[in-house]
Amino acid sequence: MTFIYWGAVDTGKNHLQQYAIANRKSFITWHKTSAKKYSYTKEKQIREYYYTDEVKRIEEDLIEFKENWRCRKQPNYINYTPKKKNKKRSIKKDIFTDIKKCLPVDLLFPLYGINKEVIKDWGHFTEENIKWFRTCNNIVPYKKDILDSAMSKLDKFDEFAYTPYKHDVVQAYKENKNLVWTFLDNMIYNSAHYIEGLLKQYNIPYTYFSLDEGDYNNTFGWDIEIKNKELTHPKRDWYDEEKYNIIKDIAEEYIIYNKKGDTRL
Repeated sequence: MTFIYWGAVDTGKNHLQQYAIANRKSFITWHKTSAKKYSYTKEKQIREYYYTDEVKRIEEDLIEFKENWRCRKQPNYINYTPKKKNKKRSIKKDIFTDIKKCLPVDLLFPLYGINKEVIKDWGHFTEENIKWFRTCNNIVPYKKDILDSAMSKLDKFDEFAYTPYKHDVVQAYKENKNLVWTFLDNMIYNSAHYIEGLLKQYNIPYTYFSLDEGDYNNTFGWDIEIKNKELTHPKRDWYDEEKYNIIKDIAEEYIIYNKKGDTRL
C-alpha cells in the first residue's frame, strides 16, 4: 500500500525522503505541472519525470547511503548568505493530475513545491484520484513544538513570502508586526488545517504523525533508521547567536499571541 504524506511546506519531507532513500523505497514528488519518481534496482537509481504529454527517464549508478544531507542555501535570516537568483524563462505547462500514471510507488509527496502557491489550484482531487487516495495509507504530520516551528519559518521568511522586506523578518516585525503574525498563522496553522479539511471533506482516512515525537520505523515499517533526528533541520546552520536570540524572542511572543496549541484540526 502506498503511503501519502500530506505535509506542505517545512513539514519534514526532506527527512522522510532520506529515510526512503536509505531503504531503497520508491517515492514521488508531485508538483503542479509534473511528477518526479525515484525508484531503484540493485545497481541503479532511476528518475522518471512525468508530464501530461511525455515521460523522461534517467538512470544513475547507485551510491552508498550516508547521513550527510546538506541544507539548501537560502537567504535566511539567522545565517544570512546572499543567493544569486537566476532569472528563469517561464514556460506555461498543463497542470499534471494523472498521478496514477506514475504507479506503483511506496511513498507519495502530493504537496511539493508549493512554498508560495495554493494547493486548491492544482487539481489533485479529481474523482479518480480521490478513490485511489482512500485506498492508501494517508499520513498527516503535525507539530507540538510551535516554538521550533515558528523559529524555522521566521528564519525562512524570504523563502516563503513575497514582501519588500525580503529576508529581513526582524525589520518586518518592527514595522508591521501583524504581517509577521499573519505569515506565521498561514504557515503553521492555516495551510495544515486547509489540507486536513480537504481530506475530511472527501472522506479520505488518515493517521497523524508527530514531527516532534513520531517514530518513523513504527509508522512506515522500513528497516534502516535515520539515527540523526535533526538531519534536515535548518537549526544545523544556526550559528549567529545574536540573530538566533532575536528570532527566538519573536517566536515566543507569537506563541503568547496565538495560544492555539498543536497544528491538528
